[in-house]
Amino acid sequence: MTAPPSKLDRFFVIVTRTISLLLLLALLAGVVAFAYMWWSSSPKARPGAVKVEDKTAQSGKAVVLSFSKPIKVNNTDTEILQLTMDNAAGEFSYGRASKTRNILFVSGADKPARWLFADHRNVLWEIRQLHEGAELQDDMPTLALYVEFAAYEPGGGGNNAAPETLDVGLTRPDGSGFTKVLKGVTKVFSHQIVDGRRIRVLFQRDTSVWQANISLDDFTVTGEREIAKLPTAI
Repeated sequence: MTAPPSKLDRFFVIVTRTISLLLLLALLAGVVAFAYMWWSSSPKARPGAVKVEDKTAQSGKAVVLSFSKPIKVNNTDTEILQLTMDNAAGEFSYGRASKTRNILFVSGADKPARWLFADHRNVLWEIRQLHEGAELQDDMPTLALYVEFAAYEPGGGGNNAAPETLDVGLTRPDGSGFTKVLKGVTKVFSHQIVDGRRIRVLFQRDTSVWQANISLDDFTVTGEREIAKLPTAI
């Protein structure tokens, strides 16, 4: 004759069923969250976007491209549109992980539009209009555009992780004359306009801090000096 279950046995049965129910609810919540992310990243959810094959990736995975809102270049007839890339529908990511792959310069009606890069194989990490005087004076004329960029590395270091090294470039307000002025930069600490004729950049390359002066007339580096190295011991 089987003995009736004890109170302790009944307690463990209740605990086991409760844990199973909680696991089921967590699984359902995960499925709902994944379905929402898939839907929200779909091109149909964002009119004007297009899903294309990313040929910079070895796997040739699909990504979603779209244009950002236009940004006016101060005291010019030029606007810039950022070409942004998102993960394609159905691909998991923390957040949107949007990346700027290029910039389109759109000027007056009689002028052709101009891409910053001939292809879309870079990621732009910083885009700034350079003004003479305070950086926040948006009514000041734009002397040039400052960009920090690096070659796109699919899946490298997470969705929004900065590259190990990047390059710095300058271009005219209408997108012409783009020039790469600094290469292999680990980190940019500051950049400022000096005398309205040159930009001074304080940056790190490897373990050394450098300072460079760059002419705004022809985007040539007129001077570069090593300031200090990181200590090897403390």
